[in-house]
Amino acid sequence: MAAILVTGGMNPNNLHTIGIGGALLNYDPKEDKWTRYGTLPSPRHNHSAVFWDNCLYIIGGCNPLETLQQKRYVALRSCYKLDLATSQWSVLRDMKFRRHDHGSVVLDGQIYVIGGQDNGERLSKTIEVYAPKTGKWKVLPSEMCCGRKAMGSTVFEGKIWIGGGLMQAEKETTLQVVSHVDCYDPKQKRWTFNLCSLPSPRCYCSLAVWKDRIYCIGGLILESREKMRPTREVWIFNDETQTWIEGPPLPVPRMSCATLVYDGLLYAIGGFDPESDVAIRNVNYLSPAATCWEIAAPLPSHLFGIAAVAVPQMD
Repeated sequence: MAAILVTGGMNPNNLHTIGIGGALLNYDPKEDKWTRYGTLPSPRHNHSAVFWDNCLYIIGGCNPLETLQQKRYVALRSCYKLDLATSQWSVLRDMKFRRHDHGSVVLDGQIYVIGGQDNGERLSKTIEVYAPKTGKWKVLPSEMCCGRKAMGSTVFEGKIWIGGGLMQAEKETTLQVVSHVDCYDPKQKRWTFNLCSLPSPRCYCSLAVWKDRIYCIGGLILESREKMRPTREVWIFNDETQTWIEGPPLPVPRMSCATLVYDGLLYAIGGFDPESDVAIRNVNYLSPAATCWEIAAPLPSHLFGIAAVAVPQMD
């Protein structure tokens, strides 16, 4: 039975292992074991994945084969759905915009896809919404203030939160690492910008909600004006005081780890260390009473650019 599904990814030190970009892996916490659950219809990395109504959705990203051939990221508009009840994949309508390094969340039965980068030098400030019931996409009129990618995204108290990332102002080609935390209210159909900045700018961080708090996990932070480094930092947002407090640091620094909550535990899966140029296999988790991260079985292979979802337990 599916529990934690990890999708796609590639090994930057062995790009010729294209097949791994199509892997669908399942982690069983009770057995502390990884198994091959299936294969994606098309290999992916730097995509996003969400789970809704017993279906796994794969959204945008890049194909490792094109990355290898063109020596750059080629963003895709295509999306897929896996029905876990039937084990059947189906092709969804394409998004309007190509995206990689975007965010995706589910709120009130709708899938929101936020920002990312296209095939050029431009970052997107658009948000597309997919309605599973109708199978249609729409572009929201409420855009972000600037193009943005590599930010964390999550849902908290009925709103979409994004934190950190790389931001691009209008008519600019340069990217800025930011500490901004912004919030979109779908009922009011508007954004609130610069709510409660992270302690320092960071990108390729992950956001997750656990124990009624937003956690910001890992990422790249500025070491100097010219250099960035991966971080072990974990920050926890206190909604009552509107401040960030330091949480238990990750065992190893990493960017782009997949985070999720399963059976009351907070997981950090994989990631990448650009200083050593290694995709990280480490899988760690926090239990409610713990003061440090614990170790789970590592990923079967070194994978970067993965996306992961938790499959809710059936009563």
